[in-house]
Amino acid sequence: YQLRFRGEIIAPSNITTPSATDRQYAGVLGLGLFTHFQKNSYDLYYGGELVFVGESTGLGNLQKSFHDELDILPPSTAVLNSQVANAIYPTLHTGISKSFRSDKRLVRPFAEVQAGVETFARVGMDVVFGTTLINDFLLRDSVSGQLIGHSLADDSRGFGFLLGADAAYVADSNYLPNSGALKLESFRPRARAGIVYQQEKFGLFYGVSWLGKEFEAQKSSQVVGSINLNVNF
Repeated sequence: YQLRFRGEIIAPSNITTPSATDRQYAGVLGLGLFTHFQKNSYDLYYGGELVFVGESTGLGNLQKSFHDELDILPPSTAVLNSQVANAIYPTLHTGISKSFRSDKRLVRPFAEVQAGVETFARVGMDVVFGTTLINDFLLRDSVSGQLIGHSLADDSRGFGFLLGADAAYVADSNYLPNSGALKLESFRPRARAGIVYQQEKFGLFYGVSWLGKEFEAQKSSQVVGSINLNVNF
């Protein structure tokens, strides 16, 4: 079993004076329990989480304090006061993947379904080249889609290069409650690339993800970076 706790901030493109057609600010905290297993050469998982959304998460004030300390423009009071309403969303997840491995390559098609804070079905594929991650127990970051090595295989050493893409059909999103002005995009694509360096007690990953639009009035897609540092004691 895997216990997860995650935090996420979803913000308009301008955090001081956002456009009237931009999205609301949302602080997100998730607490969940998941199980992973293999059956007939397929990797499967299922689980659920409670997703807390809104001002009550305290993430808006945390970001404001963090920006103030670093002398970075913080989210305005007006933005924080007009956050997505406080709510708790029970959310279910399930997914399946199949790994095709060779000595220095992993091809991993997958499909997943979620119902709750956002409801969608997604299909995609990842490819890994190199001498690491090939035989690791892998998880997926929910925002960027990047693969993350959770438990390392004994031979997971050296460099690995990752490429991946997926697309989701989104039926509903509670991050976009004002559906009249912010009609969600039902088709949501992602693409990603990354590099990882792994040794016995140290691992470093950096990746870049392209995220398609989430709502029709969104001016452009996004490119986000991901970094993951593992140090084993």
